[in-house]
Amino acid sequence: MKFLATITANVEVEMFRELLESNDIALNAKHRETGEFMLLAAGTTIFGEDLYVSEDQYEEALALYEAYFSGKADIDPKELTDQALHAENPEPLFYDESNAPEED
Repeated sequence: MKFLATITANVEVEMFRELLESNDIALNAKHRETGEFMLLAAGTTIFGEDLYVSEDQYEEALALYEAYFSGKADIDPKELTDQALHAENPEPLFYDESNAPEED
């Protein structure tokens, strides 16, 4: 197994694992420090997990890793908030006089 990266957020480890598995790449994740205990006790860990893949799949896994995580920095928080607020929603997120529910 060859070291690929360290990811600190457990949810990102699981999402990345699913991406690799969908590309037939096995991932071995090892908690750092007391991370496994913290995950069991607190539901999260600050230490992260070291990710390992087989040497023959390393290049493909690295390309997926770089593609997956390179887009994170490109997201403009204001644009993301605007998209969320203007997303199609059957009910308004906020009520004011113009869209308040009708009273019977």
